[in-house]
This record gives sequence, structure tokens and C-alpha cells, in this order.
Amino acid sequence: MKFVELGATGPDRPVRELSFSDLEARFGMSRSHVRNVLRDAEGAGLVERSGTAGVFHHLTPRCVASFDRFVAEALSSSDLSCSMAADAGVPGSG
Repeated sequence: MKFVELGATGPDRPVRELSFSDLEARFGMSRSHVRNVLRDAEGAGLVERSGTAGVFHHLTPRCVASFDRFVAEALSSSDLSCSMAADAGVPGSG
């Protein structure tokens, strides 16, 4: 999600490695752990590196689509839960 916030949603909008410090601070993990997570994400086809030294990162279309689907399903589930609570007469649900 942080990559989406940083705008790394395609090869034309990469995030420089300098942004690792932002990821490090946001998630409270070491720079090496951030690198390991990105390496694993790259292995899973969710992140790609580019540039002469591979210092630019961007999300793959597969990752963006998966994230979109996750958010849509979470919102749908929330809507369904609220609707069920309202139907059951739960106070404050409708």
C-alpha cells in the first residue's frame, strides 16, 4: 500500500531506492528487511526493478489488480456486515 501512496504504480512512475528510508520508518523495520521484502515481492511477480543498477521499483499490473480486488472485497464485506446488522436491528447500524 505504501508503494501505491508513493505513486509506484507502473514503470513510468517508479520509486527510487531512497524511499526505503520512508518504508523503514513507516513499518518500523530495518533497511535490510525492507530490501528482503522487496526481493520476495519481486520473486512473486508483484514488484519490478528497473534502471541501470536496478534502483527503481514499481508495482506490476498483477499487484495493482490484486490490491484493487482486495480493497473491493473488503468494502463489499463491510457493506454486507452493516446491512446484516441493520436487518438484525443492531443499534447504531443503520
